[in-house]
Amino acid sequence: MFEYNPVFLERHVRRLYRKSRRSLITPPLLLAVIGAVIGAGFAYYGKMYLVKDLVVYGVVGVVIGLMVGILAGLSASARLREEAQLALAILRIEQNTRPVAEEMDTPDFIPLDTAQAA
Repeated sequence: MFEYNPVFLERHVRRLYRKSRRSLITPPLLLAVIGAVIGAGFAYYGKMYLVKDLVVYGVVGVVIGLMVGILAGLSASARLREEAQLALAILRIEQNTRPVAEEMDTPDFIPLDTAQAA
């Protein structure tokens, strides 16, 4: 039979918060690089071979990629923090109800429905 392990939940929550912080940095950087490549590609395939055109289109691609990346990162971070808060709530519920459950396991405990019938 499986046993409840609060250490597992605590490690899971720490991992989720770590991933949440990383998700604020990784998508904007990744999408900025992809945007720069796509922007420069548009300039190159648009027959704009001047360095100035490549740079301008690359910078526009970086800005668009950053904006999309920031939105994606914020969304992912919020979702991960929400999942971490849910795990913390489960952990606290178990911590608060464990004394009651342990009290119910004692031989002196009589459930209410049988106590009223007697």
